Amino acid sequence: MNTWERMTTIEKLEMADNTVIKYDNLVLTTKEEYNSQKKDCVFYCAIYAFTTEKHSCDSPIAYITHCSQSFIDEGHAIEWCMKQFDNLFDDPIELLMNFTNPNENYTLAEMEKFVSQAIANGWRCPPDWTPQDFLDVYYDLESNEED
Repeated sequence: MNTWERMTTIEKLEMADNTVIKYDNLVLTTKEEYNSQKKDCVFYCAIYAFTTEKHSCDSPIAYITHCSQSFIDEGHAIEWCMKQFDNLFDDPIELLMNFTNPNENYTLAEMEKFVSQAIANGWRCPPDWTPQDFLDVYYDLESNEED
């Protein structure tokens, strides 16, 4: 089964033979893999979001969610992605950019508290994100701003 990087770019996804579709601030992607049990190819999909205002092939994108089931073709995989739009979790990048201090050096304990407070206030966190993931993305955002 496919694994998805937390931070990547469209260019890297395409170089790994993923199909990529830009949709507003989101990036929908599929990956074909050979299933030895079925002796056929299957497709997996994921949703990413741009982390900057620039939406080019080398702009950073952050993993939001994926479907763990496989699909018989790319069309069904992208259909799953599009059906998630109403159920998508709040954008972790937006949360970090709008509610953290860019000059702060957060510790894991501080990020855990920040994420817990955000969830208590109704923020919908992607289920497989941990406070460590938020911390990693926060520092990735900081390094991208310096470039």
